[in-house]
Amino acid sequence: MNENSEDTSQPVVEASVETATAAAPARSRASGWLWGLVIVLGAGLAIGAWFVHQQLRQAERGDAEWRETVEALRAEIAALDRELDANRERQRQIEARMGDSAAGLRVVREEVLGMAERATRVEEAIAALSQARQDAALTLRLDDLELLLQQAQLRSNLLADHAAAERALAHAAALLAQIDDPAYSVLRVPLEQERAALAELGPDPRPSLRQQVSGLIDILPGLAWQQPADALPEDAPAVLKLFDRLVKVRRVSDSQMALSPLERASRRASIELTLALALAALETGDEAAWKHHLKRAREDIVLLFDPSASAVTAAVQILDEAIRQPLRPDGQALGTTLRELRAMRATRAVGAGALPNLEPAPQAEAVERP
Repeated sequence: MNENSEDTSQPVVEASVETATAAAPARSRASGWLWGLVIVLGAGLAIGAWFVHQQLRQAERGDAEWRETVEALRAEIAALDRELDANRERQRQIEARMGDSAAGLRVVREEVLGMAERATRVEEAIAALSQARQDAALTLRLDDLELLLQQAQLRSNLLADHAAAERALAHAAALLAQIDDPAYSVLRVPLEQERAALAELGPDPRPSLRQQVSGLIDILPGLAWQQPADALPEDAPAVLKLFDRLVKVRRVSDSQMALSPLERASRRASIELTLALALAALETGDEAAWKHHLKRAREDIVLLFDPSASAVTAAVQILDEAIRQPLRPDGQALGTTLRELRAMRATRAVGAGALPNLEPAPQAEAVERP
């Protein structure tokens, strides 16, 4: 058993020696690989350490730069804080000044508003004064216009002074052109019509009529008295005339009565007074009174004076022509513009709340139809 065990153990030893001999190169190779790996690891560790060291150095340099940057930023932030504090202080000062300025502006605004209100009142007062001045100027011009129209009417219708009436109407037209109110522009048409109508008038007959009647008054003392058929001649003695009047008793008419010198003088004075009244009616333009006095004077002349005498016939003819002739030529119609102007002024016065002029206007009919 032992031999067998020895025999079996020897090959085992030899196998182990061979195995150890074969494993030795394997272990040497494995250790070489191990040492190479260790060397590689060491180199890697060295390189990593060096890299880490470089990174650390860079990190330290970066930290230093960041610290410097941070310090610089802190310094800037501190400076900014100081500037902010200074700005806040300035802002507080500015706000205080703005508050003072706002208070001052409120006072100024109140003053400006007061001045604006006063200026508005002054403007209103000036506008009122200007309007009053314009109204006064317009009223004055209208008064002048009315006066000129009235003067033209009186000059033409009463005095027959057509030249003066034309001048008055020309002044009225110039004054009407200066009136800016368009409401009164409608008066220009009737005014021009009146001027044209006045220019077309013929000569006024009143001066010639006045001259004829005045001449008739002058020739009255030279007219021959009418004598009765059986009357004594004028050169008969006074005694015969007295007895002739005492003895004859018969009814005779007024034209056949023998008049005494006193009666003749009174009758002549009555005729002269009648003709003077006719001249007065001629001056006033009263055509009815003019014709009435002329007819009465004609009747007295025909009744008292000798109709066969040429002077008496001429006097009667003068009276007949004067009775037939109108006092002024037809077609003269002044006063239209004056009536329209007065109506417009009265309407405006009523519209403005004022009482119109209640003073009666001159009688238009008496003026236009003398």
